[in-house]
Amino acid sequence: MHLNGITKKQLANALGLTAEYVSMVLNGHREPPDAEHRFTEAVNKLISEQEQHTTT
Repeated sequence: MHLNGITKKQLANALGLTAEYVSMVLNGHREPPDAEHRFTEAVNKLISEQEQHTTT
């Protein structure tokens, strides 16, 4: 996330969650089912969107 300039707020919006909850998951305080897969997909989508904006 950091290397691509993605904030917790952006990730939270992409996942439909609060930034606070995303922070808890990223810091290991919550372990929802399938979180790694869902978070990875959301980050990849945000990266893809950023790349599309920089090429246009």
